[in-house]
Amino acid sequence: MKKHYFFFEITLNLLIFFLWILPNVFSSPSNLTAFSKWSFPLNNLIFLILAFLISFVEIKNNEDSFKNLFKINKLPGKILTTLVSLLLLFLIETGLQFIAVKVQYQRPEAKVKIPEDMLEFCFCSLTFFFAAFFEELIFRFYEPYSLGKISLLLPKNNQKKWISELVTALLFSVCHFYLGIFATINAFAAHFVLRYCFKKTSSIIFPLAAHFFYNLLSLYIFMTL
Repeated sequence: MKKHYFFFEITLNLLIFFLWILPNVFSSPSNLTAFSKWSFPLNNLIFLILAFLISFVEIKNNEDSFKNLFKINKLPGKILTTLVSLLLLFLIETGLQFIAVKVQYQRPEAKVKIPEDMLEFCFCSLTFFFAAFFEELIFRFYEPYSLGKISLLLPKNNQKKWISELVTALLFSVCHFYLGIFATINAFAAHFVLRYCFKKTSSIIFPLAAHFFYNLLSLYIFMTL
């Protein structure tokens, strides 16, 4: 990796850290308003635009490998992969919810409001869609490849690929730390499910679909329990 490109990758990773990861470490569910009232998610849209710009750098530097990032083809098999991924996400959370009940875990109190009309439901859907989209671009696409390139500076070994995947999973899980330890563990496991979906389908659209529907359905199934 060229020296100037290496420092550029470091700069982008620091930007991601300070924009999406660090703020969530110090957030409190009691102060979270995103789920307590539904309005147009401007912040999430801005984050999505930034995620596109960051991902565009990766696409430009790997044109041959990532030209099909948003391509939809061979739908039957890819839809099946998406549905299996969605099922796995729910099975993981159900298992963690069961363990949480058994150990009498008190999850942090978050203000959650179910949409009351069609307008609120549209804003709710946009909130989850924008959030899932920028998280998929950053954590399923950009970070694994970016960290993989940075790891080229490490001594030669056969674990570089898994190091970048593990670090990305840790970063994604830390983004959910404000929701409690079980949400953090759930996010860690979810990364590998969604990353598998991305690798299997060779498109960001399918893990995005699994992520979006998982978040939306979880609002009604788990967050209101």
